[in-house]
Amino acid sequence: MNKENTLTRDQIQAAYIKWFIDGTTFAELQEIVETDMQEDLGDLTDVELVKEVKYFAPQIIEGITLSI
Repeated sequence: MNKENTLTRDQIQAAYIKWFIDGTTFAELQEIVETDMQEDLGDLTDVELVKEVKYFAPQIIEGITLSI
């Protein structure tokens, strides 16, 4: 094995992510994030979703009645 041409998994992953981001427009990145978040949040229970929103964006649900 040639150590000069050896990358760790973390290095390969980081390089791939950077390559992907560098070749993607801002609008495409927004769409990807929205799609991923819709999928991830859609997998949460109602209680888990409320906890997530309370933690990261409490202003969204502050002072309202939740109908879930």
